This record gives sequence, structure tokens and C-alpha cells, in this order.
Amino acid sequence: IIIAYARYFSVPGKTCSLLMLESEKDYKEFQIKLTKDAEKIQKESLSKKLQSLLPALKAVFFSEKDLFGQFWEKINSQKLVKWLDKRKIARILGLLSKEDFHFQTKKLVFTKWFFHEVSKTYLQKRKRMPKNVDIYLMEGAKRLARSLGDSLRCLSTIVELDPEKSESLRLVGYWLLQKRLPSLAIGLFKRVRDKRPFEPHSYRDLAKCYSALGKYGVAAMYYEMVLGGQWHRRFGLLKHVVRGEYLRMIRNAFFHKAVKGKLKDFLGERAEFLARSQGAKLKGDIMVTITWNTDNTDVDLWVKDPNGESCGYNHKRTRIGGRLLQDITRGYGPEQFYLPRAIKGEYEVSVHYFASSRTRLGARSFVEITLTFYGGTPKERSETFYVMLTKAKERVVVSRFSWPPE
Repeated sequence: IIIAYARYFSVPGKTCSLLMLESEKDYKEFQIKLTKDAEKIQKESLSKKLQSLLPALKAVFFSEKDLFGQFWEKINSQKLVKWLDKRKIARILGLLSKEDFHFQTKKLVFTKWFFHEVSKTYLQKRKRMPKNVDIYLMEGAKRLARSLGDSLRCLSTIVELDPEKSESLRLVGYWLLQKRLPSLAIGLFKRVRDKRPFEPHSYRDLAKCYSALGKYGVAAMYYEMVLGGQWHRRFGLLKHVVRGEYLRMIRNAFFHKAVKGKLKDFLGERAEFLARSQGAKLKGDIMVTITWNTDNTDVDLWVKDPNGESCGYNHKRTRIGGRLLQDITRGYGPEQFYLPRAIKGEYEVSVHYFASSRTRLGARSFVEITLTFYGGTPKERSETFYVMLTKAKERVVVSRFSWPPE
């Protein structure tokens, strides 16, 4: 079928050379039927042919587990990360199969665009300022009306123009998480991991993606990397947050009976340990956690209670018991608000955004907000959502909710 395609579309190669005959009589004399190639293409789908070859191709190329093994060997041989304890990482890696790393990628619909349909304003701006991120974000937002795939195709330009920039990869990756597409975000976050293995957020982003896909073993491995590394002091609170996230994920996996065998035993041991840790011991009616995708950026968390009192970086404790655990002034967070006993009424969560001039993305940053109710109890429930911030030095309300929740 490959030869048929090559002849039909006049593509010469090792298996197909092109010879132009002078007349129809010559074609008949040499018994050359040009319609046979078209008939073969119609009868045999190339996509089906490729699907049939996939098992053989998988045997030739490295599996995702093999590729992670190469990454693991590289960061250890080159001492890119200092580990406090990497035994648990090695142990869980040994428990995972190649299939554990495999997941189905969400297929998107892309529509056909003609040149006259593309906004002239967009084309003019792109020509004048090709690396201005705002151009693609604004155009991508407009194309959402047509399809999610069309919007992503436009946003992917941000990565294509500067594929070495981790902040570009994170921006599009967080956009995909906002659209509930973790399977598509994983490839971008892996590239961030390879470029910035010395930042724990590189592993947490992947852990959250794999967890959302139900790949709890791989997610646990990435959480173990966060907990097992010795990171810069500005990332100090992240382990505290990750312990709680990790424990919730394990409980969710056990609830859905999604793990078994030795992996289940390992996660059971870790759940017992995490339940005794400071991050998981923290119990509260309301917990709010934020992280963001840009470094050298300050995003302040504020929570207003029903009495009208706000808790934030310059007022870290409220009269009803709310407190801000840490104020991070350099990306990527986290910041966390904690209220042991909530009073009845409406609460408001907002962020105060200070963009750094050093980031190429300008005044653009994604914030991940996780609301946890009844934290540390059997009634615990969480909700995570993503908000793009666009204007520096502006306070943006990102959530309002009533207590008690319905």
C-alpha cells in the first residue's frame, strides 16, 4: 500500500521511481493501469494498516518505562538531583510493568480552515510580533467556538516558536489541564522534567496527570521523587502539600480497587506512614492550596470569611482560626490556607498577582487552585481547577462558596 500511495501521489523513493510514458498506447503496451493504485488506496485504509503494525513497532522502540529508566539513570549518574532517600523510588519502579506506563491519548477533532477564514488582524500581529504569547492565547480562545482541537493547534505555536523554554511548555500544559486533558499534557511536562529535573514541581505535575488518568503506580513514583529529593529551601512547603495529595490519591485508588499485588502492599505501607506525617495530619473544614506555572513570580493567596476578615501574606491569622501557612514570593508556590472549624456563611478566594518582567510570558500565568473540604476526615472531598491570570498587580476572585457545602 505504501508503494501505491507513492505512485498515486508521484513520490519517488527506494521502492518507487517515476517514468513518464509518451502516450496512452505505451501504458497499454506495458500493462500499466493507473487506476489500480487508486482502487488499492480506497480498499485498504492506511490508518488500519498502521494499526496492524503497532505491535511490531512497539517491540522495536523503547517503552515508556524504558525511557523513564534512561532518565533515572541520567539524573543519578550526572548527580542532577541530590536524594535524601531514593530507595522507595527504585522499589516502586521495580514493581511497575511497561503496561502501567501506558495510557490512551485523548483524540481531538480538528476542522479544516481556509486562508480567508483566518482573522487578518491575527495574521498581521503574528507577522509583526511572532513571539508575543498573547496573540496565540487570544486567537486560541476565539477558535474554541469551532473546536478544542483548533484552539490547541493555535496554542501549540507558543511551544513551536520556543521549544526550549520550560515556561512555554508549562503554560500550554496547564491550559490542557484546565480543559481536563491530562493525557495530552504529559508529553509537555515530561519535557519540562528533562529540562528542569532539579525542581520538584516537574515531578508533581506529572504525578497529578497520571493520577487523573488512573495510573496510580506511576503517579506514586513521581510523588516519591518529590518526597525523596533534597530541594532548594524555597520549595520547602511543597512536600507538606504533596504528602496530603499523595495520601488522598492512595485512598482513592483503594476505594476504586485500582491497585493490587505488591503495588497495593507498597501503597498501603506508604498510606500508613503518610497518615502520620504533618501534611496529612492537618485536619480542617476548609483548606485552599495554590500553585502556579511561572518562576520568579509572586502570587498571593487571600481568603475572606463570612465576617469580612481576609487572611493573606500581611494578615496570616484570622479571629475564627484561619491561617496562611507560608507566603512564597518566588514561583511556583505553593501557598496554603487552613481553617480548622468553619463558620456558616459565604467565603471568597482570590489571588493577587505580581508578574515578573523576567518571564517571557509577560503578564500571563496559570494558577492551580485546590479546595479541600473536611480535610483529614472520612468526609473529605477536593476540587481542583485552573485559572489564567492576565493582568499584573490585580486581585482576581477565583472562587466563592458557602459553608456548609451542599
